[in-house]
Amino acid sequence: TIQKVVSSGHSDWFSFYVEGLILNKVNKLEKAFYSFRKGLALAGNNQLLIESIINVLIDQNQRKLAMSYLQKFKELSINSAKILFYQGKILSNKYEDQKIQVFKKVLEMNPAFFPALFEISKFEKALKKSPEFEEKIYLKILGNRDKLRVKEIAEFNNRLALLYFNKGSYQLALQPLKEILNTYPKSYSTNELLAKTYLKLNDLDKALIYFDKCYSLNMNNPILHFNIASIYLTKDDRKMAVWHLKKAIKLNPSFNEAKRVLDKLEE
Repeated sequence: TIQKVVSSGHSDWFSFYVEGLILNKVNKLEKAFYSFRKGLALAGNNQLLIESIINVLIDQNQRKLAMSYLQKFKELSINSAKILFYQGKILSNKYEDQKIQVFKKVLEMNPAFFPALFEISKFEKALKKSPEFEEKIYLKILGNRDKLRVKEIAEFNNRLALLYFNKGSYQLALQPLKEILNTYPKSYSTNELLAKTYLKLNDLDKALIYFDKCYSLNMNNPILHFNIASIYLTKDDRKMAVWHLKKAIKLNPSFNEAKRVLDKLEE
């Protein structure tokens, strides 16, 4: 519909802006750039269009041209946090430390500035210095779900769950994992991590439910069979434990730990 309006010659700057957003969404960056530029030609100095152009140019790695549009943006905007943010975003990724410091400075100026939260989440170096800082970033990002794609919500939920799991906060890991499964019920890695989380919480029945879901997705994982066998052993179900141990060994004949456990059971 937007393209029909634009091609008819009866379009205003906003039509070109929306067309650019759509093209950007489907990763047609060069076409998006030209749509935003056409809109800018009609609108004059428009912050919304200039920001959109800057973002497209950064995605295309045209940093010098992006910097020239940033100069125009500076003339129009009094938002110093946003200006600093774009300066950091335009910096090449080889200046990782400088980019991290810029985004941290932006968050000091405006702790709720979502784009800076999202950008800093891309740098493992910044996150791994402090689990508390990493958790804070993920929770703030997930608090802005309306600004995220579905896959991004799942990605940050997964990061948060792994963070909680690795520091032993197993109860906290459950909620983000279940949220992922609401969208991606056939995610093997999520079902597996949820099963392991329930194991850590000593809830064998629920752990078995999610390991069984993994089994329905991939019957040929020897480690999965070993994990299921371990649960059956704890539940004193020798028959099922032996079946899964034999399956694990058949899939991986060099699985010595499975052989050792099976030998003990068959003594």
